[in-house]
Amino acid sequence: MFHLWFGILVVALVAAEVQVPDDIAGVYGELRDDKPEPCCAPSYSTFKSTHFLTYSLGEGVSVEMQRASTAYDSVSKRTASKTHLGFFNGTEEYYHTIDDYAAGVSYSIARFSGELTCRVNELKKRFQEDCIPEDATYVGSHSLGDRAVEVDSWYMLEKQPGQDVHRVSTLQTDECVLLYSTARYVSPDTGVTFTTENNHITDFKLGICESEEEEFFHVPDICHERAANDDSKIPAELLKKITRLSPTLTRGL
Repeated sequence: MFHLWFGILVVALVAAEVQVPDDIAGVYGELRDDKPEPCCAPSYSTFKSTHFLTYSLGEGVSVEMQRASTAYDSVSKRTASKTHLGFFNGTEEYYHTIDDYAAGVSYSIARFSGELTCRVNELKKRFQEDCIPEDATYVGSHSLGDRAVEVDSWYMLEKQPGQDVHRVSTLQTDECVLLYSTARYVSPDTGVTFTTENNHITDFKLGICESEEEEFFHVPDICHERAANDDSKIPAELLKKITRLSPTLTRGL
């Protein structure tokens, strides 16, 4: 949830070293005497992010750039994201997801061939606040811009079905605002890396104003129509992407 074009140059180099061993302490900056405690992001915010993802495809790789605008509301237990996917063959795609945990519903909106589509799905998972987990490992602190911004970095390991996710996140010390993260998705059996991920956050703003409320959380009429979940009209590859970009969906493929 992330800044500059140079990110694509370092995605393979930086993300390839994200698997943090026990002796990594200090590699991501000096260790503070007063070790920071895991923290949570502000309750209301909007921000922009840029993600570079590299997928292993047998003998080759696929590089994807995602640009997103996101609204996060932990009080009302909802999130929304408008995502633009860019591929290096010139292809572009657009998606909009709204996850309303209080209502128990997720909307996945996409446009293809000039036509707007919507999937409506039941949300069975509980809302999770955007926090550094208690079992995260503190790996260092440093400053950006001649000590203008103090930041802390944390290493996290998340075990998922069929893969381990090794991630390092760097956050502003004062307000626990995420600035950058890098990750590797690895097979726990073979050690093979499936995906590397490089994320940069920009334009972070506290609060959600009225115009942003309309932009992010307005549910289009098509989502209330009977055909909202007619997957037969959605190409299979597009359907997979809609599902991947809305990880809270409970209907698997």
